[in-house]
Amino acid sequence: MSAKVNISSLPRPEICLRSREEGVTLAAGPVRDEAGNLTNEFDSIVNDYDGLSEAVLTAKSSIYSENGEILGILSDSSVKLYSNSERKLKLEVNEPSVRVIALSPLGSFVLTWKKHEKGSENGNMIVWRIADGEKVFQVFERNYAEDTWPAVKWTSNEEIAGHMVKNAVHLYKGQAMEEGIIRKIQFDRVSSFSLASTPGPECNDFPFRIAVFRGEQKGKPAQASLFNHPGGETAVRTKSFFRAESASFLWAPQGNAVLVKTETSVDVTGASYYGESSVYLMRADVDYDCKIVMKKEGNFQDVAWSPKGKEFVAIAGSMPALAVLFNLKGDPVFQFGEVHRNTIRWSPQGRFLCLGGFGNLSGDMDFWDINKKKIMGSNKANCAVDFSWSPDGRHFMTATLSPRMKVDNGITMYTYYGDKVFEKSYSELYSAKWRPRTADVYPDRPQSPRLKSLNKEREGKPKAFVPYRPPGAPRSRAAERFRAEREGSGPKKIASTGPVISKAAARRQRKKLAEAAKAAEAEGKTAAEAQNQPVSKYSESEKKLRKLKKQLKAIVEIEKKLQSGVELNEQQKDKLSKKSEIETQIQELS
Repeated sequence: MSAKVNISSLPRPEICLRSREEGVTLAAGPVRDEAGNLTNEFDSIVNDYDGLSEAVLTAKSSIYSENGEILGILSDSSVKLYSNSERKLKLEVNEPSVRVIALSPLGSFVLTWKKHEKGSENGNMIVWRIADGEKVFQVFERNYAEDTWPAVKWTSNEEIAGHMVKNAVHLYKGQAMEEGIIRKIQFDRVSSFSLASTPGPECNDFPFRIAVFRGEQKGKPAQASLFNHPGGETAVRTKSFFRAESASFLWAPQGNAVLVKTETSVDVTGASYYGESSVYLMRADVDYDCKIVMKKEGNFQDVAWSPKGKEFVAIAGSMPALAVLFNLKGDPVFQFGEVHRNTIRWSPQGRFLCLGGFGNLSGDMDFWDINKKKIMGSNKANCAVDFSWSPDGRHFMTATLSPRMKVDNGITMYTYYGDKVFEKSYSELYSAKWRPRTADVYPDRPQSPRLKSLNKEREGKPKAFVPYRPPGAPRSRAAERFRAEREGSGPKKIASTGPVISKAAARRQRKKLAEAAKAAEAEGKTAAEAQNQPVSKYSESEKKLRKLKKQLKAIVEIEKKLQSGVELNEQQKDKLSKKSEIETQIQELS
């Protein structure tokens, strides 16, 4: 049994908000009243930072590093980097016209990009070392693409950095990019790449893994490949597929597997206006890959790994979509049911899961305890644009942001039971982000009993209205069908029967069983007996004899080449030396 956690010793989660009236706001909270309930007030910590209050009103964007150590604030004239632990300014980059910034995972470097200026001899994309403000990397990057940003990627420990160029990916020492390229991974027409996080104990054979992708072109299939570093020039895993113009990679936290989500802009079947998408699982530690096949046809709405790295959830199909939990082999192990959901959000500890229906859906949310495979509660967040768990995994925040939504801007917080506990409105809110924390800051805690005030509030809610129906009145089948479609199906555990096979594989399997039944009928056997035996019209000795004759035929062809003056390679000479041995075996079997 784990030791009891002293909750009062844990740091309060921090949040960064950017709004029209207040600029950038940093706060800890929200604050609890004497009864223990959350209030609509934060404890502002802006004044705790040295010089931050002067930068908040001019900020265009703000960003946290992956470990939560550095806060970056971008304005029209500069980029300011603050240390969250020391509460002071670490670096100010006086680089005007910067459009977008990114931080390395440990907050050691900041990447800036601005529009390329004609006649400029200096690169428009720069990596700055935050400790001393030195430029360690500078190149021309003419185009900014949101789906491939940041253009420079680091592993989580910053030991390796990667940058994609035409037909190759260049690798650098993550902490010393100024030393130059340490490896070039050649890959024609590469359109995207991804670095796995630092490997865990399950994959120590090679320290780093790199995934690359090129799209389908002129009848040639798309291809995704995995490389090891350090390693050879050839890929250790390769997967080819059609109907794939672009792809995104989702690495398991241990780096031993990656999900490849492929997309096309046009669905050739005409089933979807939004194109077509597929998901493939590629293992990096063993020679295994498979296509993730859902029982319900349709595009994948979302897919996400558990922070524990041993399972992932996928949502696919037309609404109500099907949500399924898969293991590392791609086998479905639990079905959440058919619901109107398109978003997956895991709590940082991997215990709780929120399945939401945002965007063009009505905002319904279900909160699950994955350990128990049970739903804890539900609620609705209308017009939510952004949504995320707090770093301690105890609250879920939804935000209605501008310019996507011009009205009702603000943030709302819910418990993992789905109870609304906090709400704050803004005239225009542009972003809302939790400060990330490393995995050792907040422990994995189970559910706590609901507050009595929330239980009473739920008990006091009126029951849903049910229209009166006279006894014996006929029920409309159409109404029942629409109701079932709206409510979807419930969750259920899936027996371990292996991965779901595609329609083509199912047809081949049925054809094989039919051939077995036909052969069994000729021999007087039952179909059940035939299913357990391989379909073959040759005995084992006849199979071996046919194989040897095929090899002898190939040797005769080699002899003809030799007589015509063709120079033989080592493999052909080796086959030629085995002629007498093969002829002896054929005589024995004949």
